[in-house]
Amino acid sequence: MSLLSVHLRSTRDDSYKIVIEPGSLAGLPKRLLSLAEGKRIAVVTDRMVEKLYGKRLLRALASHDSRTRLFSFPSGERAKTRRTKERLEDALLSSGYGRDSLLVALGGGVVGDLVGFLAATLHRGVPFVQVPTTLLAMADSSVGGKTGVDTPAGKNLIGAFWQPLEVVMDPLLLSTLPRRQITAGAAEIAKHGVIADKALFHFVEKNLERLLAGDPQVVSRALLASCKIKAGVVSKDEREGGLRQILNFGHTIAHALELARGYQLLHG
Repeated sequence: MSLLSVHLRSTRDDSYKIVIEPGSLAGLPKRLLSLAEGKRIAVVTDRMVEKLYGKRLLRALASHDSRTRLFSFPSGERAKTRRTKERLEDALLSSGYGRDSLLVALGGGVVGDLVGFLAATLHRGVPFVQVPTTLLAMADSSVGGKTGVDTPAGKNLIGAFWQPLEVVMDPLLLSTLPRRQITAGAAEIAKHGVIADKALFHFVEKNLERLLAGDPQVVSRALLASCKIKAGVVSKDEREGGLRQILNFGHTIAHALELARGYQLLHG
């Protein structure tokens, strides 16, 4: 018998910045071009966000780099599937996107999870930037690198841990959201307060109406505190080997309810 050992020690630094800034959408094209460092950018979003912000972002990016393209898919949790991912992969590959690609996940949690998983597997891994457009995605799914798609057996059962290159949050984008969506995000922020920060929970309680109204100052402060909690947990346990399971507080029953109701319920 012959025996060889393959010695692999990871030296990759997956650290990244979370930018929380009202009005940051205006400066997003310049920021993305700087992060791309010459890579070809693909903006991936859903049909609703495409109309609200996607086409505008594409025009701004394409004016600097004509190679930029936008790819979209139907809105909603039901589109977060292996089939949608396959269609996006085929579209990107047929458009000539290679290893020198940077994907931009512009949208809510469905977009972020799906595009993150797509980035993790396209050419065995390309960088991506999270640009969440819902309060729930800002407070939860855009941070931490958990990506994936849903299956008939349940939510997020197929995916990968793939950290973004950067996360850019613009609280002003919440102005186009219905109150139901903002309430879902507020619930996630309150959850972070319950598990790790009494002051954050009381801040949400005291400023709830302003938070639900999308007040940029209140939203920014709440997101900063919430993201600090999640970043702290993820930094200690990236792949959910123990501590990170605390972030699943409430998720287990919520995922079951979502599946049982055909994803008519919002995650928050």
